[in-house]
Amino acid sequence: MKKISFQYPLLFFLSIYFLIAFYPLQFYLSPESYIPLGQIIFLLLVAIFSPIAKIFSFKKVNYFDFKIILYLLFYVVLNSSFQSIFDDPSLMRERILSTLGTLVPLLAFFMILSIHYTDRYMNTIFRYFFYGCFIYSAYYFEYFVSRLISNLQINDSTSRIAGQRDSIYLNFSILFAMFRFQILKNNIFDNFQRIIIIITILFALTVMILSSTRMGYLLLFLDLTLLFFMNRKYFMLFIISMLLATIAFYLIDPIIFNEKFDYNLKRLNTMVNFFTGVAADTMGLDIRLNIWGIIVEEMKSSPVQLLFGTGEMGVHSLGESYIGYNRTTGYAVNPIQTAESQYFDTLFRRGLIGITFLFIILFRVIYLSFRLIKIDSEFAYIYKSFFIGFLGVALTFIFLPLLRDRNFALFFFTVYALLSSRIYGILSKKCI
Repeated sequence: MKKISFQYPLLFFLSIYFLIAFYPLQFYLSPESYIPLGQIIFLLLVAIFSPIAKIFSFKKVNYFDFKIILYLLFYVVLNSSFQSIFDDPSLMRERILSTLGTLVPLLAFFMILSIHYTDRYMNTIFRYFFYGCFIYSAYYFEYFVSRLISNLQINDSTSRIAGQRDSIYLNFSILFAMFRFQILKNNIFDNFQRIIIIITILFALTVMILSSTRMGYLLLFLDLTLLFFMNRKYFMLFIISMLLATIAFYLIDPIIFNEKFDYNLKRLNTMVNFFTGVAADTMGLDIRLNIWGIIVEEMKSSPVQLLFGTGEMGVHSLGESYIGYNRTTGYAVNPIQTAESQYFDTLFRRGLIGITFLFIILFRVIYLSFRLIKIDSEFAYIYKSFFIGFLGVALTFIFLPLLRDRNFALFFFTVYALLSSRIYGILSKKCI
């Protein structure tokens, strides 16, 4: 009697996760809090099937990445539990939810790390991811166009439509689609993929260029800079794609295009001024500087807090406010709800110990991507997209608490575990 193989459902559920990794399949606990229910369901199914699949193993317990995430998990639990003893009991529920939000991606890391990723697994998983990037770019392009039309109907062509956090998803979609070109052959199926690649790149680039989102511009600049040194062919492909997306919009409506272009140039200049030390003329950057200053002063108030942070409590627990500008209401005092930076958010929640963990993990993800480009040439296109993409994440962390986006936190630690497992298998010569 033939034995049942559980590799197939395991591979299926893992592939489906990558298909929907960026898609907002969320269940809202409140207007401000949600869980990525769609992604968690499929990762939970992977966790159920992985122990009974043949390529599941716990032999990586002595591997560096396993240890660093294990130590971080223990630190988060102990730090949060200990500080809850001395904190206001009314904040207990909020602290528990915040801690769980941090732990779920770490637990997903261990489960994904436990799987041996064969060549077949890599091919299947990232084929689904490729189509997932296309679906996300098409979904977001439709959303962007509908919002743009709505704004034009009320004579508002300068409002920012796309969110800052969405720029990182769009950037990964562009990079992954673009680098997939190098593995395609001359057959009908691959020609179909070429069409999907072109659509994905044009949709995502159109949104990033026209969305008036400074983070999107920074990521595009980083992409172009790295591609210029890494691969001139893809650098030119990127330039041509940007020109095509820009020309297409200009031909549709030159007047609106000029208004958008002028407004986007002003927003880009504010970011340039920020990095060059020139006084910023935008409340967004001023607000960040004010919030970061408040966080630094709070951390300096106690050596213990500087070292351990607040035990997963967010910056909103300070009860501080800032003066913000709204087009409708004008200037107003608003409570601080976010640290507006992953680095400062981590510093506030986990102190210097936590920020050290973050730097180590971020370095490992980028390093593993770069190392695998050299030693796993068959899937180099995957690792190139992750290498550039996660360098963009390191930049994005300056301005956004991106790991508080639960969708992205799951993606970040899932990919980290996959890269770690893959290189472990190659270096130990056990990857079948």
